[in-house]
Amino acid sequence: MQNPYFLSDYDGSRRNNFTAIRFTLAWMVIFAHSFVLQPSPGIRNPLGFLLHGSTTTGQMAVDGFFAISGFLVAGSLVKRGLLDYSLSRALRVLPGLVVCIFLTVFVLGPCVSNLSMADYFSNPGTYHYLKNALALPHTVYNLPGVFEANTLKSVNGSLWSIPYEMRCYIALGVAGFLGLLKSRKLANTLCVLLALGLLLSFVNPDLLDIKQHRSSAMLCFVIGVLFFTNRDKLLLDGRLALVALVALYLSFGEPWFRYIYPLAWAYLLFCLAYRTRFLNIDKTVGDCSYGVYIYAFPAQQLTAAVLPSGNPYTNMLISTAVVIPLALLSWKHIEKPALGLKNRYLTHAPAIAA
Repeated sequence: MQNPYFLSDYDGSRRNNFTAIRFTLAWMVIFAHSFVLQPSPGIRNPLGFLLHGSTTTGQMAVDGFFAISGFLVAGSLVKRGLLDYSLSRALRVLPGLVVCIFLTVFVLGPCVSNLSMADYFSNPGTYHYLKNALALPHTVYNLPGVFEANTLKSVNGSLWSIPYEMRCYIALGVAGFLGLLKSRKLANTLCVLLALGLLLSFVNPDLLDIKQHRSSAMLCFVIGVLFFTNRDKLLLDGRLALVALVALYLSFGEPWFRYIYPLAWAYLLFCLAYRTRFLNIDKTVGDCSYGVYIYAFPAQQLTAAVLPSGNPYTNMLISTAVVIPLALLSWKHIEKPALGLKNRYLTHAPAIAA
């Protein structure tokens, strides 16, 4: 029997490596941040010389998350409807985030703050940080007296991406509600216009008033949606993946990097997801990548504070050892049960099509 080659041939199949890829991307963020949060003389990110300043390994990881997310949630919206889509997005993002924020404010904060317990809990900034639990714009990064002696004072710098991912979800939901995803031409036109606008924002940052790392992530989300709407035309082939890899490598440090990178990077990830040996991470471990992502930065900051004589590699190893059990607990006891609530609610709710 002929092997499937087009992305649409995998519709409905759960035999993909997205969970393994997302976990790897989440760990890439730990890897990248270790050189920033606990710098050491003479030690640099060994992958930095490949990128030539075009991007960072951490940014590539976040962009990969957004590309995969754009593809998967577009499929969720089109195939399952607006109500299912909306509940799924809220239940996937918010419960784990809420618990992480509350643990940060009420456990981590008072334990490491240089303020007294009374001063910490009477400071308005302590409760201002709780706003992050709602994934709203204007992320709050600092807690009173927390990590003041560290290289960076941010408690969780990774939180910036979550409000922007929520914005992408909302925008996609609105497009689905308006029927713009029912027609390939309409969907492609919308995505291409958005992609062009985001590309122009790299040339003129004032055009959309969005910082480049945020534009890059949202552009990759749009690429993911384009991959879904054109999945029956998108050929997954190892030779094309090799071309994408070479083009990506050659683009680093070049002015045309932004025009090659989003498509090449997304294509490589999708080939890895569908055209490589299946690793059933969901069955053996679970989808703990989100937990790794949201807990990693505070764990790395705590490591840097407790072991100030450490280096990026000790920070990386210790933080990984701390974060993975937290992420597994979050998946098993918070995120997975929360996702189960969707089916219980939808059983008693009227269907609303996209």
